[in-house]
Amino acid sequence: GNHGAATAAYSAAADKPCVIFTLPQVPTTMKTLMQSFGAYVMVTPQPIDRWTIMKACVKEKGWYPLSGYMSPPIGSNCFGIDGYKTIAFELYEQLGDLPEFIAVPSAYSDGLYGVWKGVKDLQTIGVSEKKTKMIASEVFGSLKQSLKENADGPVVVPSEWSISFSIAGPQGTYQGYAALKESEGYAETSSDEETVAMQLRLAREEGIYGEAASVTSLVAIEKLAKAGKIGPDDKAVAVITSTGLKDPATTAEHLPAVPTIQPTFEELAKALKENYGYEMK
Repeated sequence: GNHGAATAAYSAAADKPCVIFTLPQVPTTMKTLMQSFGAYVMVTPQPIDRWTIMKACVKEKGWYPLSGYMSPPIGSNCFGIDGYKTIAFELYEQLGDLPEFIAVPSAYSDGLYGVWKGVKDLQTIGVSEKKTKMIASEVFGSLKQSLKENADGPVVVPSEWSISFSIAGPQGTYQGYAALKESEGYAETSSDEETVAMQLRLAREEGIYGEAASVTSLVAIEKLAKAGKIGPDDKAVAVITSTGLKDPATTAEHLPAVPTIQPTFEELAKALKENYGYEMK
């Protein structure tokens, strides 16, 4: 998904060949995006199959990995994770200090842990004294359950297909769990129904069309605020990680059909009322 698209783009800029292993359920738009950058995109039947072939390429062919390839997942390339630290730096610069909370959509938690590393850098050198708490937004709640149980590591939870496909895994990672434990943060889930509602709400109220998985950070913040874990005076930042244009077909399933009309007031008024519930004045 997004990891593959970013890898393909950077590889193109560096004039390096790029092979990407992805899944059948990743939207065609995403695969087209990756191929447009010149990447050699391959589909494997199951998630574990990606890591099997990638590990073989790394170990036997000497290829350089830009993601993890172990099961259970342990995270991605360390240089890539460090790149996320700049999000914390930019938040500090734009807000004048770190916020009380930073919510990040999480699967393998590269972004969550990378942002947390940036927060720790600012705290360690004395630039900020803010005790920022990290929030992992998930679909099925591996990290949430891990915190609830105070488990030694991320637990496995039941999972299935989700519109938030890029974060819809059964198990979080140690790095994500560490970010939450160290920051005394939270994890919260977002169902497909909650995600779609937030996606459309964000688009209609703020003019931001985020990918389904990316708006789960807002769902998490709203839930935690309602639960009293985020106070009314706290600053909470939701990291919106991708555009909804990468999977518009899923959003379209929750929207009315676009009507075709003749150019008359009568047909316009009828279509507005029947398709959108809007009364033409």
